[in-house]
Amino acid sequence: ITCNPNAKMQWMAYFAHIVTQHLIIVAGWPDNIPFVNLSSVSSSLPQLKWLLHQWETGEIHWQHITQQELSRMQDEQCTQTEMGQVIKPKHRTRSDKG
Repeated sequence: ITCNPNAKMQWMAYFAHIVTQHLIIVAGWPDNIPFVNLSSVSSSLPQLKWLLHQWETGEIHWQHITQQELSRMQDEQCTQTEMGQVIKPKHRTRSDKG
């Protein structure tokens, strides 16, 4: 969908690296399951199987967005960050730092 064979899903930087750079979102993600890296949370196997089924049937899918939709999402992201609802990922310390 990105037309970039090297594009990869990055949970921690989803908004910056997927939404902003490629104008693509994950649509249809259920409200009752946090949108986080599923390997870092304890999810039940039935829940994971259900999510896989949702991807396979197209209920959850990648979707292109417009520049206007991105602008609206960026405004929402800023508001949520200011309110402490969204925490931006921190960069790793440089390997050459003393």
